[in-house]
Amino acid sequence: MTRHQRGHHKKYGGHAGVVEPARELVTDVGTAARIWPFAVAASQPAQGVPLGVDPSSHQLVCYDPYSWFQAGRQRAAQLAILAANGLGKSALAKKMVTGLASADIPAIIPADFKGEYVPLVTKLGGTTQRVGRNGGLNLLDPGEAIHLATASDAPAEVIDELVNRRDHCVATVIAINRGQPLQDWESLLLSKAVNLLPLGSTIHDLPDVFTTNIDDLAGALRIGLERTEELVEPLALSVAALASGPIGRALGTSGAHQAWPINKPLAVDTSTIPQAERQLTAAVMVTSWTAALSAIHLRNATEVGHVHAVFFDEIWRATRQFPDLNDEIGAMLRMDRHEGIVSVITTHSWTDTQQPGGSNILARCAAFALGGMQAEEINTIATAGIGLTAPELAQIRHNVAGGTDAIGAVGGVGRFLLKINDGPGQSLQTILTDSELELLDTNLRWRPNGESPSLGGGVKGEASNGNGNGHASLTDSDSTEPAVVITPGSGEM
Repeated sequence: MTRHQRGHHKKYGGHAGVVEPARELVTDVGTAARIWPFAVAASQPAQGVPLGVDPSSHQLVCYDPYSWFQAGRQRAAQLAILAANGLGKSALAKKMVTGLASADIPAIIPADFKGEYVPLVTKLGGTTQRVGRNGGLNLLDPGEAIHLATASDAPAEVIDELVNRRDHCVATVIAINRGQPLQDWESLLLSKAVNLLPLGSTIHDLPDVFTTNIDDLAGALRIGLERTEELVEPLALSVAALASGPIGRALGTSGAHQAWPINKPLAVDTSTIPQAERQLTAAVMVTSWTAALSAIHLRNATEVGHVHAVFFDEIWRATRQFPDLNDEIGAMLRMDRHEGIVSVITTHSWTDTQQPGGSNILARCAAFALGGMQAEEINTIATAGIGLTAPELAQIRHNVAGGTDAIGAVGGVGRFLLKINDGPGQSLQTILTDSELELLDTNLRWRPNGESPSLGGGVKGEASNGNGNGHASLTDSDSTEPAVVITPGSGEM
């Protein structure tokens, strides 16, 4: 008797809510040997955040980089999520945000350019901060970490580290604005100028330093005053242009000297920044990343035993225009184990994170969730050295196949191949419950009155598109809340 024939949902109806037995396939040794290596792994350990099911066996798939790293199943607590637009990247990431929160691991989203994490973080009891064209961050003290460290008498080495991170962030933002890196003497002069300012200063105070403190700058270079003035002029012009432009307005806010509340989920809402303003977008991303990681470093210096999950979402917005930023992200990934950071990166393609020297920062990641991609992108990943086999590549190609498959997914939405270390890939179909769908739907603008779609009309216990809204309802035999396979109606994830 199948699941759908186990009695009726009423008193004395004979309904039995039992667990489905695992599907077994029987073959001879010779046949099994010919199909090795298997394209899809056997059932993974039920360890980590429940993400969905294996489309072939319908068995539960659980995973998150923290749990698997803690269990010794993954060499580093890192995950890269890659998929074409609209195929479920953000939904997969947000399911992990929810699951990690239940394990007391706060998720930090330093730059949420769609504002899509804000409802979820709010529902989880976290906080959100707005950074836009009119302000929200102080470039000269990202997240107010230096001020707070000084006020709390933090060790000198901690303050020095925060100052170094701030100086590097300022140099990077100026390089973004001018379109080329700083020279070595410019970096030295800039660091000296910034450190001559008192705490609480903003980028608007920095241009004056290059005229009023020229003697101090000459001392830093140990050259004559005339030569110093000659070298300072291009840098001073770049700083003045930065302070007077849109980046200066967004990153010139002197804060309230309050710590970023990273003991609970935090989303920095940057959704008011137009995507077309690429320099501003990249500058805000770098500054917000610095603020988040500085806040974590400061907390680790005063408290022990904390782990944080940082979600680097939509990094292509910065790296496509400014490839040198991949070096910044690479440096962050190299420090995550020492700082107790779980790193999750979402982007559209492998080439988004290609470094100028030819290497790729994603190659350092210990795990990948690979969704549907275009053919040329799959060919690139095939030679990226992450151990994908021919059947696994075929599975990724299948993830973008048109039509509706047996489990109800349309066009590969929510379908991923989990590749962890060098082990066999695990196929995954992400599943959303009613409550998750309300929070994770990023297509609210397409809904009547901004409401999430109705989930009625599907046949309980089996996939159906009978509700007419593009969602496949999937109801467990012993549950009153339907689970929903993400389909195009549930939005770009």
